[in-house]
Order: sequence, then structure tokens, then C-alpha cells
Amino acid sequence: MLYIPPLPLSYQGRDIRELTLGGAEPFKWFFDRYTLFVNGEECPVRECRVSAIPFNRPWPGKQRDIAQTEMAGYSVFYSDEAVTVTVKVDGGFEKAVVRPLGAGIKVERLSSDTARFTLDKNGAYVFEADGEHSPLEIFYEKKPVEPSMEGITKYYGPGIHFEGIVRLYDNDVVYVHPEAQVFASFNAIGARNIRIFGGGVIDGGTERRLFEHCYENFTKGTVRFYDCEDVVIEDVILKDSATWVLSMFRCDRVRIDNVKEVGNWRYNTDGIDLCNCRDVLIQNCYIHVFDDGITIKGVSNWDRSFVPEERRDRSVYNIVIDKCILWCGWGRTCEIGVESSAPEMTGIVFKNCDCIRNTHAVLDARAGWSGYIHHVSFENINVELHSDYQRPVRQRDFDDDQVYTPEESKYTVPAVMYVDDKSFANSVPGKVSNVSFKNIFVIADDGVPKPEVSFVSYNGGVRDIYVDGVYFNGVRQKDLSLFDTSKCNVRPIFS
Repeated sequence: MLYIPPLPLSYQGRDIRELTLGGAEPFKWFFDRYTLFVNGEECPVRECRVSAIPFNRPWPGKQRDIAQTEMAGYSVFYSDEAVTVTVKVDGGFEKAVVRPLGAGIKVERLSSDTARFTLDKNGAYVFEADGEHSPLEIFYEKKPVEPSMEGITKYYGPGIHFEGIVRLYDNDVVYVHPEAQVFASFNAIGARNIRIFGGGVIDGGTERRLFEHCYENFTKGTVRFYDCEDVVIEDVILKDSATWVLSMFRCDRVRIDNVKEVGNWRYNTDGIDLCNCRDVLIQNCYIHVFDDGITIKGVSNWDRSFVPEERRDRSVYNIVIDKCILWCGWGRTCEIGVESSAPEMTGIVFKNCDCIRNTHAVLDARAGWSGYIHHVSFENINVELHSDYQRPVRQRDFDDDQVYTPEESKYTVPAVMYVDDKSFANSVPGKVSNVSFKNIFVIADDGVPKPEVSFVSYNGGVRDIYVDGVYFNGVRQKDLSLFDTSKCNVRPIFS
């Protein structure tokens, strides 16, 4: 049975700019480029703002120029059966594709402005008409079950909720109804047994960023927890964060499941950051952000008033990222480091993921600080490389008149695999060893330049890099000759 969650009736079609805090741009429900039908029933296409170009600089004391962005659409529907999806594109299109390509979705072009395809597996999909700009992100969910109210401490029912900063405490259970949109930032310090779930939208668009810092508790993003245990965040959409979208600092036993991140265009909007965390599972998530996708960090210079001294700066271990789809608008898609001041960062696995849009590097382990990264793996990863790749350009500090000029970039294609020990901030050099890349499937458009593979040691701390199964457009490679390895000074163990 098909269920399409309606938008809150009292706000359908209205511009609610006056209801957002200091809104620099209008908030609109509908994205007019697409009309979407699921099994013949119209499904609302909601509007969100995304980054249009990979143009970035250190925090300039204000938010990115909105001219660096564009609008996109996202839609949500629920079914336990296969569905036929029809998309009408305003202005027409020449070519359409559904990502991830590994899903094998065939698009039928019915006319100059209409496409049709079938989805038979729940998950996240991206419909692109003539390239990456202004995509349609589709979330095909399992039929929701209305929960019992027992145990729920914060209930957000159908409609709009303006909450600001919401502090969570021990045993808080937050339910966001699929027909709800909550303008809020959820924050917890030293709490135990927290759950956020439900299917609705948590929108960070009412929070302003005033400070550069990401480690301290100045700007919350949509979800930011410190020193928490037994945390579950599942089945929610996180939208328009003011900084890192979902971040955890020194948290244990965390599960992040079926979280979708859309409309994150603002400066430094990493998707998920785990800092000094242990025993974490991230699975079935869709991440589309301006900055790094999913990053595992060890940090030391965050606000020490939150955590007792004996609990700070401890090692990172047992982190699993499974079956996620990632779109990285700047930086690195799947990253361990570059902040690595934890004594050890080990037992970290990225597996069964689709990296559908990438910028600087895709699979990455870097000891930029003094810690030791070891025994980590990237397994069964699809990496998509595109002929319409937008080359990243670093904007000059305080030069607001600079124009994005791709020719200024040194990147012609993202690096697929990247390991180094380059020391940052005058730290003691770190080390990286026993990093495994297994069954890496590169899916490249015709004409894409050789993608880079870089295994580099600046301080003698990189060793034991294993590569077992690299495929280029379906063909297993006997070596790395199809890649640019000119920067490598560490020879991988290749099989």
C-alpha cells in the first residue's frame, strides 16, 4: 500500500520567510522543476537549497554567498511493494539518470520532458536531468508504523514546529511524525539512552552561525551530542544545518540508521562527524552535503568544561559505516582524520557504500595530528566519476569579488584512494598502517582523466597498505596503471 505524507495543510504553497529567523532567502515548500507521480499518484516535491559550486575558504565571519547555491528537490513516499515512478521535468531534458548507478535503475524517456522508471527496493535515489545541477532526491521508505506514546518524551505531530535549541536529557525519546517539520537543533551533554526517530524533517535553517569553531558547543547544527551513551537516531531527514549536520563527541554505543541529509549548502556542513567515539554503527543513510561526507576524527581542543579530564582525548575504535549513499560537495567523502590526536584510531570499516558525487578524495585516511591510525578498511565501495566533474577552487581569504574559475583548480578528477601522514598545526607526526582497500568499483564516464591514487609518507609513518580487488568499469585490474600514482612514495601490497 502506498502512503505519501502530505505537507502541513496550513502552509501548503505559502512563502514562510517571515517565520524563519533572519531568513536570507525565501522558504518555499514546492520545487517547481519536477512533477513526480508514484503509481500514478502525485507526490509533492519539496524544495531545498544545495551548493552549486565547490568554492570554499576559511570561515570569513559570515555565511557563504547565496549566489554559490541553487535549488533542488526531495520527495518522500512509503510502500512495501515495487513502484513505478514518473517524473515530468519543467523545460524538458536530453538525458536522465538515476543514481546510485550500482542500483541498475533503467530510465525510460517517454517524451522530451517525461521519464519513467521502476523502484523495487526501499532506499534513497537521485534523479538527475542533464547533469548534477538541481537534482531530485527520492526517499522510498518502508511503510511507517505509528508508535505507541509510551516512553515518548517529546512528540512533534503533523505541522510546523519552531523549537530553537532543544536540550535532551537521560531517557529522552523524540518522535518526529512523517508529516512534521521541526525547526530546531537537538543538543545533549552527558546524557544516556536517547532516541530520535519518526520520519519527519528536522530543519536547522533557523540557526545562525556566528563563530568558526566546530568542536565547541557554539553552533549546534541539527544534532550535536557530547559525552553521551546509548544513542539511536533513525528514520529522520536532517535539512539546512548551520554547521556540521550531525556530530558526536566522545559518545559510546551509537546507532545512526536511515538518516537522510538534504539541503545542506552552508559553510562547513559536514554530513556526520564522530570525534573520539566508540562502538558506532552508521547504516542505510543518504548524505548530500557541501563539505566532507562521513568523517571519523580524534580531536583534543574542544570545550573541556563538558567532560571530566579522565574521559578526554581517548582512543577511537569499533566504527562501522554500512550501506550508505554519499554526495560530497567539497572535501572528502569517506574520511578517517585529518584530525587524529586520539592515541589510536582503529577498527574502522566503511563498507557497501555508493559514493555518487565526489570532490577532492573519496576513500581517505590521514594522520594529520599525532595519533596512530591502524587496522581500518574500505570494502565493497562503488565510486562514481563524472565527465561533468566540477573542479574545487579555494577562494582567497576575504576576497568577496573572486569568481569561481574551474581552471584555477589543480584537480581534474577526485582521488579514489588517499593515505598520508602529513602533519598539521606543528603537531608531532602521526602514523598510519594496515589500511585495506578491498573490492573498490570505479564507475567512470567516458573521457574522465586518470583518477589519482596517493599513498604518501611525509614523515615515515605510512606502511602496510593493502589493495585487494580494484575494478574499473567492471574489469578487475591487475595493477594500478589506469590510475595516476605519480605522488605515491609508499608501495601498496596489491593482489
